[in-house]
Amino acid sequence: AVVSTQSGHYGRDSILEQVAHVYHMAELWSRAKKHYDALSLLPPTDEVCECVRDTQQNGVLQELNLLALKIKYPGLTSGQPGIYNQVGAPGAPLPAAPEPADRRTDIFRPQPQAYEISYGLKSKRAETERFHRALNDFDFSGDEEEVVARASKDLVDGDTGLAEHLDSQEGWEAWKEGFKAMEEQDNYEFAVFMYCMLN
Repeated sequence: AVVSTQSGHYGRDSILEQVAHVYHMAELWSRAKKHYDALSLLPPTDEVCECVRDTQQNGVLQELNLLALKIKYPGLTSGQPGIYNQVGAPGAPLPAAPEPADRRTDIFRPQPQAYEISYGLKSKRAETERFHRALNDFDFSGDEEEVVARASKDLVDGDTGLAEHLDSQEGWEAWKEGFKAMEEQDNYEFAVFMYCMLN
C-alpha cells in the first residue's frame, strides 16, 4: 500500500508524522498509567498535590504557553531570526541543528518531535535556571505578533523545530531514537500531575 507523506491538516506535519504522534501519545499515556495505578494505592501527600495543582507558580502554565508557540511557530526559540517563518513551509529547507555548545538548555532535548520537553521539575545547571526565570516572567498576553517577536528574543533555547521529517528511512530511524529516549521519570511525573489534578 502507498501511504501519502504529504502535509495534513496541521500544514507542516505529514500524515505519517500525525499517525506517529498519535501512537507516541498513546504510549505516553500507557506508560504513565502504570505509575498512576501505583499512585492510586499509595497517593502523593496533600502538600505535593497542592504544589502540582498550582500551575501558575510551578511553571506548568508557562511551559504550555511556550509549547503552543513552538508548535505554531517551529524554530521560534532557535536564536536564528526569521527561521520560524521558514520551518515547515512547503519546500523550505530545514535548519541545521545547533551545536551542543550553544544556548540550548538541558530541559529542551532536541528530538524529532519539536514539542518534546521534559516534564521534570529537577534543578539543572545555572543556564537552565536563568531560562526558567525568564520563562516564568514572560508575559504571553497581548498581540500575537508582538508576543512572537518578544519570545524569539527572550526565550532562546536553540530549538530549531522538527529536526527530521518522517519521509525516509533516515527520518524513521531518527524518530525511533527520539521515542527510545523517553525517560521513565518523565512518565512518573506526568502520572503524579494527572493524579493530583484528577483527585
